[in-house]
Amino acid sequence: MSRSLPKLVVDTAAFALERIVFACFLLAVLALFAMTASYLIEVVARYILRSPTTWGSEMVGYTLLVSVFMALPMLTLTGRHVAVTLLPDTLRQAARSLLFRLVDLVGMISCLAVAWICHQEALRQFRRGIMTLANNPIPKWWLMAVIALGLFLSGLCFLQRLFARDNLAVRRIPGVEA
Repeated sequence: MSRSLPKLVVDTAAFALERIVFACFLLAVLALFAMTASYLIEVVARYILRSPTTWGSEMVGYTLLVSVFMALPMLTLTGRHVAVTLLPDTLRQAARSLLFRLVDLVGMISCLAVAWICHQEALRQFRRGIMTLANNPIPKWWLMAVIALGLFLSGLCFLQRLFARDNLAVRRIPGVEA
């Protein structure tokens, strides 16, 4: 029974991570929709109504940031990111698996380190009350928090990939089609 408890904990943590990543992916989709809608509103307001909005281009930038950093963990978890496979394609299965595990390790360390830096910067911006330089300023830490969260979750996804039984398999997440 003691052997099954660690597996249960790992499986539960993996399940929770996958659900959080899926929720972030849905947020990325909503941000993409909001970006498209705000751009459309800006075009209509500027060229048809001749009264451009003060928030349109800012909204596009903010929602682009959200869509990129909230989709990043899903791409990391499922292995659907852009990859140059020239070297792995020339290796045997065992060497390829080792290379992919090394890449996952470096990816995990990099994402978690940069997430920590972004987290610290977000805290600094929060304490100082730093706002964006825009027509409609917002707290800058909101943006840094999104970046930090996306990188942190991606680091955890790399960790999960490191310990997956079949490291070469592309993960299949319920509700996400190929």
